[in-house]
Amino acid sequence: MKDLFNKDKQVSLSKNAMKNATQVVKRGNIFMLAIGLLLGTSFNAVIASLANDVIIAAIAKLYNVQDLQKW
Repeated sequence: MKDLFNKDKQVSLSKNAMKNATQVVKRGNIFMLAIGLLLGTSFNAVIASLANDVIIAAIAKLYNVQDLQKW
C-alpha cells in the first residue's frame, strides 16, 4: 500500500505506461484496429441491407404477405 503513495514509484509507472503506449502506436496495432472497425461497420451495413431488402422480401413473397409491418 505504501508503494501507491510513493512519488518516485508513481513517476516511474507513468513513464513506463507512456513508453508502452508509444511502442503500441509505432507497431501499428492501433491502425489495424481502426481498419478492422471500419471494415466491420461496413460489412454490418451490407449484411443488414441484404437481410432486410432481399431475404425478407423473398420470404414475404413466398408466403404472399403484402405488408411486412403486419407480419
